[in-house]
Amino acid sequence: MDELNYFENTRDEIKGRVEVAEDLAKLNANLQRFNWMSIHPQLFMTEYRRLLNLAADPSATQADVTKVFADLFCDFRVTSLFIDGLLKTVPHIKPFCPLVDQAVMMAIAHDYAGAIHVMIPVIEGALRKYQVDVKGKQNSQIMRSADLLQVFGFLEEDYIAHKKVVFKERFDAGIIDQSKFTRLVALERQYITTWLNVIKSYIQQNLYMDTSNCTLLDPLNRHVLLHGFSVELDYSLSNFLKVFNTLLYIAWAFREADPSIPQRISLENEDILYKWSAFEKLKLITGVTNEIKLSVYQKYPDFKTDDFQFVPSQPRFRPLEPHRPLGPELTKIDSQLREWYPELRNFS
Repeated sequence: MDELNYFENTRDEIKGRVEVAEDLAKLNANLQRFNWMSIHPQLFMTEYRRLLNLAADPSATQADVTKVFADLFCDFRVTSLFIDGLLKTVPHIKPFCPLVDQAVMMAIAHDYAGAIHVMIPVIEGALRKYQVDVKGKQNSQIMRSADLLQVFGFLEEDYIAHKKVVFKERFDAGIIDQSKFTRLVALERQYITTWLNVIKSYIQQNLYMDTSNCTLLDPLNRHVLLHGFSVELDYSLSNFLKVFNTLLYIAWAFREADPSIPQRISLENEDILYKWSAFEKLKLITGVTNEIKLSVYQKYPDFKTDDFQFVPSQPRFRPLEPHRPLGPELTKIDSQLREWYPELRNFS
């Protein structure tokens, strides 16, 4: 490849990524009126289009936005892929994956309070572990939220360092000169900072906002949740999805900064199929237990029960009749899963 073609092709490819990142950053800004976290880079085009339409719709509500992410979450094959195909491949997150599984299973069972409380330390632990593993820091040096947020500067520089190695090979081979080398590095920096600024802003201004000297903008706040700073806590599917998507976003950033982390994993991976099957079973069982839970929660007039009635746009399960013994129902669930999902025939 001669100098002109390499530079122009590479420049145009990076520019394309920058344009996509900037478009999604603008969409994220538009979605802030719904108090939504952000569109993470793992989002699929179908969900992106739905969110784009909602951002342009003055009558759209926060519930409409939540439903886009909830529909994706309730496609449990996708959720299993996110966990085993993304989170478990990142060494700074992998040790926390049993807790992620636990949080997801609690969310499936509508235990959003438990799910959110499990996920918050996972996010903090992952941000801290990256600095310990990669930058050689001690845990005692990463105590404040400002210390945790330093990770995004490290991720930017690690990403750029990798790209510089790639471009220097072309520079040393005489394919590009210094000015073109500098231009390509600047474009890559524009790309990664556009993405990182979205998640850093959310963590800084929402999830980890300092409540000691600021007006709280979002009740989904670490200090509020873990220290009982307020009784106005919204343990909902929407807020669980915010913290779940935050971890997916962080995992994507870790993977961008470390080219040794696998980029792809097959949907036919055995662990993914087993997990998908398990999540489907839990959802079916939840259909049995919901009525019992609601009979307790409805004694509290202010308790929100709307999320207990949530059904995805394209249901992938059929609710079971309540009040049946669960032992026989589990056998029935195995049979139903094998019928509905041939791929799970050996994993039920």
